[in-house]
Amino acid sequence: MKAAATEYRQDEDLMSQFVAERLDTTDPQARMTRVQIRRLYDRWVHDMGAEQERLSAKAFGARLRSLGLGEYRTATDRG
Repeated sequence: MKAAATEYRQDEDLMSQFVAERLDTTDPQARMTRVQIRRLYDRWVHDMGAEQERLSAKAFGARLRSLGLGEYRTATDRG
């Protein structure tokens, strides 16, 4: 249980760091699809040399939502 909690905190910190460094969360009108964000995240994780800490697709989506970065939908895009 302790190892799982430690791993969660590390993943949470890594994701928070990614959001702070790569996403503009100050503009409420800014929009990116989850796929676009995931591609940025994958490149960022690679550049950081942190591939072993990369979140699964399911965990990634849940973490985005927990950070207040919800989904949006238009006729042509889904974020």
